[in-house]
Amino acid sequence: MTLEEIAQVLNVADPPIRLLYETAFVSGLRANELRNLTLAHLDLERGGLILDAEWTKNRRKGFQPLPYALIQRLVAFSDANQAQTLYKEAFSRGRAKQEFPKQPLLYVPSHPARSLDRDLKKAGIPKHNPHGKLDFHAARVAYINLLIDNGSITPKEVQELARHSTLDMTMRVYGRTQEGRMREAVEQVGESVLSEEKRATSVQKLAVGAEREIATPNENKELRFTQSGSGGRARTYDMVVNSH
Repeated sequence: MTLEEIAQVLNVADPPIRLLYETAFVSGLRANELRNLTLAHLDLERGGLILDAEWTKNRRKGFQPLPYALIQRLVAFSDANQAQTLYKEAFSRGRAKQEFPKQPLLYVPSHPARSLDRDLKKAGIPKHNPHGKLDFHAARVAYINLLIDNGSITPKEVQELARHSTLDMTMRVYGRTQEGRMREAVEQVGESVLSEEKRATSVQKLAVGAEREIATPNENKELRFTQSGSGGRARTYDMVVNSH
């Protein structure tokens, strides 16, 4: 998803779901990982989330940095028990199929992909595009590509934030190309090459003109031909330019 599409989805989503989307887009956490987050997983001092090996996909402990503005909203949302209230309502309707955590940090619907489908439709964003279909996992793909596009961190650091075991997984499986960005890069290359070509042509024309201006007119020159050698087979031509 592009930044424009992300903004459109966030604008139409209900506040609790918007907070879920925001966390997914800036952390790359999967739906089940987001569902297991509690207030205890929020590390205010380090500014991010503590990840437990029991529910992460790679079965490893970890830490995921978050923007501080989002951390503040997560704290306020959890303190107000809004997630717990929404979970209780879902349970009463028989929609939830598993127990929700105590002091949940977020409300994650039983089928977050359905929520995203509804919001995509409200935002007027097609579910299918040239790169595939947009589902909840698209938030993780978008997060990783935003890290790659950022350019201020190394590929190894992108891999670490994506929590991948290999860089090949990060770049080959999750990395995406953007036609607009490639077109812009080609235009920049074209400007460099074509401007060099124009400068080279200009310099060449200037050099030719300069030769014509520097050359001394024939009427100001006297030529003296001196014959040397035998049989006229060799001649040297000494050009004497008289000063008038």
